[in-house]
Amino acid sequence: MSHWTFWDWIAPLVLMIVATIIFILKTLFVSKPVELHRTSSEENVVITPENVESMVRRWITEFNVTNTPLHITDPPNYFAIQVNPLPQNPITLIHTQAHADYLTVLSVLTISPPHKRLYDALSTEARAEFLQKLRIEIARAKILCTTDDSFSSIQIEKLVPITTSLKEGELIQAIQDMNYALILLRDVVVLELNHGQAATQPSPTPSTAASPH
Repeated sequence: MSHWTFWDWIAPLVLMIVATIIFILKTLFVSKPVELHRTSSEENVVITPENVESMVRRWITEFNVTNTPLHITDPPNYFAIQVNPLPQNPITLIHTQAHADYLTVLSVLTISPPHKRLYDALSTEARAEFLQKLRIEIARAKILCTTDDSFSSIQIEKLVPITTSLKEGELIQAIQDMNYALILLRDVVVLELNHGQAATQPSPTPSTAASPH
C-alpha cells in the first residue's frame, strides 16, 4: 500500500495557484485589440448657432479649402466666408439672420456677354424651352436656382441645418455639391445656347453652278 507524502498533497495545490496567478496576470496586462475607428475631441462638440462660425472656419481650414472672410451687410448676417474649391467657382458660406438655424451655401454664375447675346436672340418659345431644361438639370442636383429677368446671372443655393450633431463631412459635402452644380449649370448654359445658335443658322445653299469637267 502506497503512502502519500506531504509533497504529493501540496504539489497539485501549488500548480493550481500558479495557473490562477498566470491567468490573472494575462487578464490585467495583455493589451486589448485596438478599435478601428478614429476618435476625436470633436465627437463631443455640440454645435450651436453661437459656436458654428468657429467650427466652420476650423473645418474648411483643416480641409485645405482656400477661404476668405467677407464683410457684407446684405443680407444681414452673423458671418460670411468665401471658399474656392476651384478658382473659377467661388462659393459663399453665410449665416444669415433671416435663417439663423441654417448655413446657406450659395454661388452666382455670371452669364458671359457672348452667351447673353445668344439668349437675347432666342424667340419667346425657345427661351421658355431653354429655361425649362435648365430647371430640370438643377432640380436633379437638388439645388435651389433663381435668375433675374434679364438672365445676366443665375444664383444657386443650398441650406445646411445647424444641428447639434453637424459634422465637418456634411459641410464639405455641401460645398462639393455646390461646386458640381456650378460646373453642371455652366455646361448646360453653354451647350444649350450654342446648340440653339447652330439650329437657327441657315443651312448652306448648294451651288447651282456647273461643276468643272
